[in-house]
Amino acid sequence: METTAYEQYERAKNDIIYGKEFEEDSRFEDGVFKKCYSCKDGSGMFWERTFDGITEYWSTKQGVSLYWDQKSRRELRNERDLLTAKIYDMEDIIDQLRRELCKANTKLEAIAKLVV
Repeated sequence: METTAYEQYERAKNDIIYGKEFEEDSRFEDGVFKKCYSCKDGSGMFWERTFDGITEYWSTKQGVSLYWDQKSRRELRNERDLLTAKIYDMEDIIDQLRRELCKANTKLEAIAKLVV
């Protein structure tokens, strides 16, 4: 089973249906969500089956089936959200340090005036 990134799955699907009129057939059978996209001009088809967070997909252009794991994408999204929160926290700390530096500079300027 060859696993791919979500972006590769999207590219494979777009290779078939992007900019074309297509029909989508979606159904849920035996715990598996199945979709088929058929171009109305007959130029291609894209199939996908999703079970337990793993999507298998293939198309008329790509004869082998590939997989992408939605769970790992969610984990990456959670990690990205945590990193984003840490960046915002660091920005808050940097802003606080800038304010303290401004106060210190103001005090130094006042002392310098007294010395002169």
